[in-house]
Amino acid sequence: MDSQGNLQFTVKDRIGGQPLTAWNAGLSLLREFLSEIETFIKGDDTRATLANATASVESGSLKVVVTLPQPQLENVRSDLEHLQQTGDLDAIQVRRAQVIEKWQARSRRNPDRSYTMSAPAGPTVRVLGESHFTHSGHGTWVPVEKYLTGTVMDLGGKKSPTVLLVPLDSKESIVIASTAEQLASEPDNHLYKTVTLRVSAEQHLVTGKLRNLRLIEFLALPPVVDEAALASLWEKGQQAWSEVSSGALWVEHLRGNV
Repeated sequence: MDSQGNLQFTVKDRIGGQPLTAWNAGLSLLREFLSEIETFIKGDDTRATLANATASVESGSLKVVVTLPQPQLENVRSDLEHLQQTGDLDAIQVRRAQVIEKWQARSRRNPDRSYTMSAPAGPTVRVLGESHFTHSGHGTWVPVEKYLTGTVMDLGGKKSPTVLLVPLDSKESIVIASTAEQLASEPDNHLYKTVTLRVSAEQHLVTGKLRNLRLIEFLALPPVVDEAALASLWEKGQQAWSEVSSGALWVEHLRGNV
């Protein structure tokens, strides 16, 4: 998989009886659309940055193509897939759901207005006047505890300390809330290391998606096994017990039962 990929955002409308294009879009509409795209991409990760992202406005309605690093792309693609499969705004990050709600409300007021989001080789989500993206209700999310193993890509933060983790079985980064005390008490520097975390979270009953993750503790890594030393111990044990035909009978002899 490439280290970067594109997300495509399109808004359709009519301006003065003509189809909306990059050339007749008003400055306020363009500014508003770009701001909402940025909010959607960042999602609930308030520390996320688009510093490495690039954007181009292309022909075909008002189309904005954003090039993102693969971890960010996978993060957005995951929510697009959940939204396409379930239509449930509770299945995606809150700030992304708020953008969808704005777009849906505008499309209902104006039948000419619609929005489309698409990822390469992935889902395409359209927001129209007749769309029915809704919140399924609080019962869809249940409290859970999880053990997550992955690579720590970022730690800390001045106001709201977090752990940014990329799980071993995923390309999608996960933001885990923590406290300064938790991070300061760790004897080791976990940055760019593989760790296992115990976290609390809420899990969606349909998609399995996690939200509101909070760090409980870093778990100690299992000891490294010296395979050569272990093999040597096995060999010594086999030699020491070579004349014992039955371990159970030997124990019974020691107990005086035989």
